[in-house]
Amino acid sequence: PAPKKDPPPPKRVVDAQHWNGSAFSAATEYFNPVSGTLSWNYAGVSTWTPRRQYQLRVRRVDSVPGAAGGPNTGLPTSTTSFTFDPLAPLTTVTLPLEGVGYSTLSTITGTAQDQPGAGFIAAGMNDVQTSIERLQSDGVTNDGWWNGAALWINVGGAEVLLNATTDTTSPIQNWTYPGSRGGTSPAWTSARRYKLRAYGQDNITNRSAAFLRTFAIDNAVPVSSMTFPINGGSYINIATING
Repeated sequence: PAPKKDPPPPKRVVDAQHWNGSAFSAATEYFNPVSGTLSWNYAGVSTWTPRRQYQLRVRRVDSVPGAAGGPNTGLPTSTTSFTFDPLAPLTTVTLPLEGVGYSTLSTITGTAQDQPGAGFIAAGMNDVQTSIERLQSDGVTNDGWWNGAALWINVGGAEVLLNATTDTTSPIQNWTYPGSRGGTSPAWTSARRYKLRAYGQDNITNRSAAFLRTFAIDNAVPVSSMTFPINGGSYINIATING
């Protein structure tokens, strides 16, 4: 006989709780009825816990009464495991510091992680990108984006993204720009403010909002002078030295 139903029982792996039709609270396997027969769907799960792994099992039920009077029920025929992760990675910038001025800055650094936490499973980090915006002398208006090669481009225009280089040796990955993925250190214009943005993306395209840092570059040598006393002068009293 043709199968009548294929009921799936989602199970949350970390605590072995099965979906009972309204919550993940069943300690034993629980099969839920679906819509359809040869082609079916089930939209009853409304409370997926982020960053958890789940197992989905399917079994067939036909319309012919079995020995016990109910329909013939087959054993589960397949198991699918998957991770539910709708959350973006956590991305930070460690250099430059917010509001700090530098005479030069050859490398930009930061960290990125997909924040799994104890008992949780995340999709994992995939990419980190950054952008460097130069501001005009008013400290507010856009004056171009670093293109990763030798130019400030798109004055007043669209953001230009640059590929950062990450290490993969730990859950919290360190990233740098420039690095092995290319790029060059910007040709900084002195006495200007800059905005740095960093974005992290995981393996299923969850992308973080921009982590923003504002800093300044000033590599001009200070100039000082003395106005009193005058070089070579002679004085009977000097109360104050001026410059």
